[in-house]
Amino acid sequence: MPQGPSFWFDTRIYLAVTAALVLLISYYNPYAAALGAVLLYVLYLYGRERYTVRQREVKTYLETMGRCVDTAAAQVFNKLPLAIVIIDDQGLIHWRNNVLVEWLTEPVELGQSLVKIWPTLPLDKIVGKEGQTKFAAGARYYEIIYRVAEETELTVLYLSDVTEFEVDKEASSRSQTVLAYIQIDNYSDALTGLTESQRTAILGEVNRMLAEWMTELDGHLKKYNEDTYIAIVTRYALEHLMTGDKFEILDRIRGIQAGNKIPVTLSIGAATGENSMAELGQRAQSGLDLALSRGGDQTAVNISGKVHFFGGKAKAVEKKAIPVRTLIA
Repeated sequence: MPQGPSFWFDTRIYLAVTAALVLLISYYNPYAAALGAVLLYVLYLYGRERYTVRQREVKTYLETMGRCVDTAAAQVFNKLPLAIVIIDDQGLIHWRNNVLVEWLTEPVELGQSLVKIWPTLPLDKIVGKEGQTKFAAGARYYEIIYRVAEETELTVLYLSDVTEFEVDKEASSRSQTVLAYIQIDNYSDALTGLTESQRTAILGEVNRMLAEWMTELDGHLKKYNEDTYIAIVTRYALEHLMTGDKFEILDRIRGIQAGNKIPVTLSIGAATGENSMAELGQRAQSGLDLALSRGGDQTAVNISGKVHFFGGKAKAVEKKAIPVRTLIA
């Protein structure tokens, strides 16, 4: 490796010491001292020339290393499995690496608005701030780590395509187990004064409707006594019931007419999102208790501790839940 300024500094010390010796020799032999002075001067010129050459080599070496580092850094930024984008407070692109270009079907130009490329990008939460977030764009999911560029008004975005992870996560979530306790909450009242055939017809219709309902949901239904059932469905089926169906089964059961003057109603307690089946059972039982305490004819869905209610069209009369855990035993 080329030697730096310290080499020339040491050399001048040696020359100074040699010059002092030449002066000392001149006291005894002027001719030998004169020859020594000439040789010393030649040595000085040679040393200065070598120093200049070495300085030039050092400069060339540093410039070459700088170019190599810049080239390597550019290659690293372009080959990282991350899209790196620098934007201003308006979301305009000031720089981007090649990964972003590869992700998109259309060209990405400097000065182009990143929000026009991804309208769902939460620009107001990102610009001028530091943090991490996720957003969806079409069928893709992206995770962003955003940082403020020092001494500028620019924001650097590091984007990862997490579509595969999010799709797997969503699929896993939709396949979560949902446990539901179903109880005919006015069993005695609705069947009072009916003949045995009428009772059989009403209960048979309730069983048929619940069985068909479970078939529609691709779930499992088990009857534990004359007025109590346990059902198991997926989180996907539960989301359908909560957003679309709205637990229409309550209306179907209430519409049963087989000589009964009092409509048959159901109460349902459902739960999902717990760490164990024991906790799931406790949440479902608590949901059934809540539904009955609010008058019955409704569903209480407990999702990770948050309760959602559906139904409740029948006249509110507080009823008592039969603990399903005792029935299982």
